[in-house]
Order: sequence, then structure tokens, then C-alpha cells
Amino acid sequence: MGRKIFFSSFAAIFSLLLVIQGYFALDDDAAKELRARRIGASFVDFTEKVAEAGEEISGLSVYLTMETEGNRSSNGQLFVNGAYAGNLKQGILTIQVREGDEIALKNAAGSRVRITDYPDGLDKTALPSVIDGADSSVKWGKIVFR
Repeated sequence: MGRKIFFSSFAAIFSLLLVIQGYFALDDDAAKELRARRIGASFVDFTEKVAEAGEEISGLSVYLTMETEGNRSSNGQLFVNGAYAGNLKQGILTIQVREGDEIALKNAAGSRVRITDYPDGLDKTALPSVIDGADSSVKWGKIVFR
């Protein structure tokens, strides 16, 4: 009778351990989630994060380099969507813009600013390659890809 109880309890415990091991063997993330919870962290699924990052950067973007005529220093300030993006004190400025961004030039009286190496994919009618500055804000154009 004692042997029967011992073997029954041994078989039950062995079966339970086998089921638990099988669960962790079949679900890789389960062990990682438990480990993360134990140290107070959170488990991050990288496939979801990569998909989210891809959606975030899916919009087209381009780097534009602008320089003043003769690379002279200017008080001109560049604004993208109304937010300050940089100045032309060094005579040159490179910024990253996305499709739909609107570019304006402010405080650049007497300066002619040109986009160097104009990207092939941009529509020149929406964003001219050269603009003459003024004391007030001058709308340069909008980033539109063909």
C-alpha cells in the first residue's frame, strides 16, 4: 500500500513537472516574461517594435543643404512647419525634412539662399532651389516628392 501511494504521488509530480517543462519549451516568451517580471523589467517583443518603427519612418524624408551666396554669414533663420530649424551664421545649413513640411526663411534681408545638390525626387515647383531673403518671414515652399 505504501509503495502504491509513493508511486502514485511520484507519477503525479513527474507529470506535473513534465507539463510545466513542456509549456516553457513550446512558448519561448513565457520564460522571458517571467524572468523580466522577477527583476522588475518588462518583456518587449522586437517584432512589434520593428513594425512600429517602420510605420513611424515610413514617410519619405530628405536632407537639404542650404548655403548663402558666397557662403557669407547671414542672420537668416530657417523654420520648418513654424519651428526653428537652424541659422545661416556659418553660411551653410543642412536639415532633414519630411514630405509635407513647409520651409520658411526669416531675417535674411539681402541674402540669397540656394539648395545645393537639389534632390532628384523633389518637385521644384513646390520648393524652388533659390530664394531671396527679407526682413520678415518668407515662405520658401513645401516638400513634395514626385
